[in-house]
Amino acid sequence: MVTSSSDIIAAFGSEKGKVVLQNGHAVAYVMAGSSNAPNSFVLIPGAPGSFRDFRFLVPGLVSDSFNVIAFDVPGCGLSSANAAGGPFMTNASAIDALVEALDEGPLATTTDGHPRRCFLVGHSFGGGSVLHIAPRLKHVALGGLALLAPSGFRHHKHARPVFVTQFIYWLLTWSIVTRVLATTILRFVFVQLSGFSNRLTNDEITTSTQRVATFDFGLAKQSAEVLAAKSTPVFLAYATNDPIIEQEIGQEIATVLRPSVKLVYSTGGHHPQRTHADEIAAALAKWAKEAVETK
Repeated sequence: MVTSSSDIIAAFGSEKGKVVLQNGHAVAYVMAGSSNAPNSFVLIPGAPGSFRDFRFLVPGLVSDSFNVIAFDVPGCGLSSANAAGGPFMTNASAIDALVEALDEGPLATTTDGHPRRCFLVGHSFGGGSVLHIAPRLKHVALGGLALLAPSGFRHHKHARPVFVTQFIYWLLTWSIVTRVLATTILRFVFVQLSGFSNRLTNDEITTSTQRVATFDFGLAKQSAEVLAAKSTPVFLAYATNDPIIEQEIGQEIATVLRPSVKLVYSTGGHHPQRTHADEIAAALAKWAKEAVETK
């Protein structure tokens, strides 16, 4: 069992894997815990983001009956942008790649061949992404959804004004010259103005912007309504002082999905999975265990 953040980084380092898609490119993941565990927390990071965003949360999630599978979305972390269209990536193509990697590859079953029950955990834009992923799963069993500081059913404040995001997307996809120009602008905005790490690669910055610009917020709400109608177990956590996604979006999500667990913090910002890691991990583990027992 993993017991500390340093242990989990070591475990991630020794449990890196990839799923090669039909297009010949791979989506990377890291696993903590037993590959034969019947239940999995499947972690989807934001835009930009990587499996490392969950490093403080994961130690409290691993047990004899639960492992953790953390994906890197194409274009970020260990996953090549080519897995989802390269420079022409859209959010839809990124979701297609993640669905194929989780639902149609070797991760769909445990190592002894049993169907895997998955609890999808999305942070930030990963929260919106799991709303797109969940209704499309055919082979793995969906145990529930956990949304941490999630994007919602409309553009949040860091995705507005919308016309600017759309214009940057046009620059990124029009030509090599305009892509270079847009990349220079975006790096300044992400690092100097928005406080993201200077270690972000250009691919991470550009593909994340393309995902946000092409995200179907209407589909996210439709998916949420479908999941709510099926009484899908939902866990929600966010902070009211989040500088990126306003708290009203969390309230809108709660109205539709009716989470059985809702944690609202006055502090913690956009990364409650770091700032409130122990409490959220314990609550997630309890919530998922109860969901399994009531099936």
